[in-house]
Amino acid sequence: TAVAQAAAWAENLGTTLDLAYVDPYQHARVIESPPLPDSWLQGLETRRSSQLEALLSEVPASVRGRAHYIAGNAASTVSPLVQLAETHDASLLATSTHGRTGVARLVLGSVTERLVRHSRTPVLVLRRDP
Repeated sequence: TAVAQAAAWAENLGTTLDLAYVDPYQHARVIESPPLPDSWLQGLETRRSSQLEALLSEVPASVRGRAHYIAGNAASTVSPLVQLAETHDASLLATSTHGRTGVARLVLGSVTERLVRHSRTPVLVLRRDP
């Protein structure tokens, strides 16, 4: 998995691995739809945070860092990730990508591409298997 590969990189670099999860659903809204109920969003945040902590628990203790839950959407995820990297003086950002091309990429955008373009921290991009 991407987490195992990132943990191996962290171990080779002699550093820790922080995991961040950007939750696009916290700000998702369909035009003319009512906002999502707070209880639903809080439950989602609790589940996602638990999943993130479970992933982090699989990282060897020698490189285990912190888990960061970020509420956002695809258009705004780059800035919080760049800020997180700068705040924690990150040595490397690792992210996975779907590797979309053509119309799918045009419609869905590429958070990874924006991250690579805007981050001052080196970015390791791992292609996610379909």
